[in-house]
Amino acid sequence: MASSDPCNNVSVTSPTQNSQRVGLQTRVLLVEDDPDLREALKMILEPAEMEVEAAVDGAQALKLLDAEPLGFDVVVTDRIMPKVDGIELLRTIKQRREIALLPVIILTVAAQPQEMVEGIDAGAYAYLPKPVDADVLVSMIRSAAADWRHVQELNRHIRSDAETLSLAQQARFTYRSPGQAMGLGALLAKTCPDPDRVVMGLSELLVNAIEHGNLGIGYDEKSRLLKSQGWQDEIERRLALPEYAGRVATVEVEKSGQGVVFTIHDQGAGFDPEQYLAIDPARVFDAHGRGIAMARLLSFDDLRYEDEGRCAVAFVKHTRE
Repeated sequence: MASSDPCNNVSVTSPTQNSQRVGLQTRVLLVEDDPDLREALKMILEPAEMEVEAAVDGAQALKLLDAEPLGFDVVVTDRIMPKVDGIELLRTIKQRREIALLPVIILTVAAQPQEMVEGIDAGAYAYLPKPVDADVLVSMIRSAAADWRHVQELNRHIRSDAETLSLAQQARFTYRSPGQAMGLGALLAKTCPDPDRVVMGLSELLVNAIEHGNLGIGYDEKSRLLKSQGWQDEIERRLALPEYAGRVATVEVEKSGQGVVFTIHDQGAGFDPEQYLAIDPARVFDAHGRGIAMARLLSFDDLRYEDEGRCAVAFVKHTRE
């Protein structure tokens, strides 16, 4: 199936057949003012085991989000629309605490680098140009939905014992697996006044210290493993190898009058963090690579790297300005 709108220079091609879906059905809020494209996108997403709720503009989308703040896994929105456009919709979502981390994917014919940077700086999960590649869109939505469910699971963990842990002034933890990193992220976010904001970014840094630091999996290799669905298997394989088995990461937490500082060390070879602290428009179509930039943008008030990338230092103020 293919659909096109020559006036908008928009076309959608069907995705190739994928292996059976794993996990819960993804619920997508699709925001698109062009009725033909809206229907074409629904015909792509629904056969991919996605439930689609459509809105004709950002104003209608906000009403749907008001009615069901946690009812959607991903928002896919056109950029240029009447009333409330995609960027304004994105910024409004990011201002609402309950859904601030809800992934928003922007689709548009406006794919100039400066426009893409504007969307990413506003907090977009991804920025995909029209004509839409359906395989890329479906893959990106699945990745975004998995990240959002992960956020929800972390938020469930941080509800308990938050007051007790907030009493801690200084602590140090050692860990060696992504699973342990996730548990620590949910735990240590409770030392902050707004743990819901911090938990995703902190977990991202803790996991990166294992996967990319201690286990030495680079950007291109992760891209290949994600495409072949071999990512988790490779993590488990490397954790069991003798050359990695003794490696650990550490996280130190220190509270002061200004806020909370998290210092995360790994035993890897290091990397150049500058290319990941902000999202490069050349990488916005990739299925990964936004975690550090999004953590810096949404979770922390300051984030820097030391020791050639082997040490991440993240700061959270007691109160946000």
